[in-house]
Amino acid sequence: GSSGGTSFSDVLKKSIDEVSRLQQDASKAVEDLATGRTDNVSGVMSAVEKSDLAFKMLLAIRAKLMDAYEEIKSIQV
Repeated sequence: GSSGGTSFSDVLKKSIDEVSRLQQDASKAVEDLATGRTDNVSGVMSAVEKSDLAFKMLLAIRAKLMDAYEEIKSIQV
């Protein structure tokens, strides 16, 4: 329900959007390094690592949600 606060689905959508943005930033950084537009290797590695960590965290959240869903499914009413 909505009681003026942020819903779980809104938080989840924001998280997915943020992971997508980080992945796009990392891809752009790698492209810039490959084409010679930048020589900041540590900045590129940082962007790639941030993207990777955010994606892994999103996968972990998904796994926990699936576990919770399976547990709720198995509850006898």
